[in-house]
Amino acid sequence: MQFNRDDLLALSAIILLFAILSLPGDWVIVLRDWLKSLINLPPRPPSPSWFPTDKVVHVILFLATALPVTLAIHNRVTQRLKQTVNSHDCSRDAANVSGNYQRPASKRRLRLTQVGSTAFIVMLILGILSEWIQSFIPGRSADPLDLVADLLGTLLGIALAQLFIKRSRYA
Repeated sequence: MQFNRDDLLALSAIILLFAILSLPGDWVIVLRDWLKSLINLPPRPPSPSWFPTDKVVHVILFLATALPVTLAIHNRVTQRLKQTVNSHDCSRDAANVSGNYQRPASKRRLRLTQVGSTAFIVMLILGILSEWIQSFIPGRSADPLDLVADLLGTLLGIALAQLFIKRSRYA
């Protein structure tokens, strides 16, 4: 099986996600301060104690990972579908066999639902795994609310990916 651009982007996003979530608590503060000094942000007052900064970071990280994962899964499903159409239906004319076959809208919706469900399951497993790994890292903890934030980011990422799929060449 050959990797394409979408597969490599999804794999890179997953590796980056685990690299960031596996940083010890002290390193997160050092990394944040280094990034602030790098882009020369002016000092700002600390966020209110009620503002869940950690949860927002989890939402953003999982949104940024779910987007390429969903696109990669969609690409794989589309490739497999085209191979199936090309290999099983030799009676189609040359234009349809070359990949220009348009499926009915109901089949496209079904495929997007399957892709979204598969991406959600993959991201759920990654969320559970990341929380489990964080339970062993000094200065970090496994928090069920982090998993909820991970799933919220996942849903947002899948929704954005499917919006992109519907409006682009992927459809």
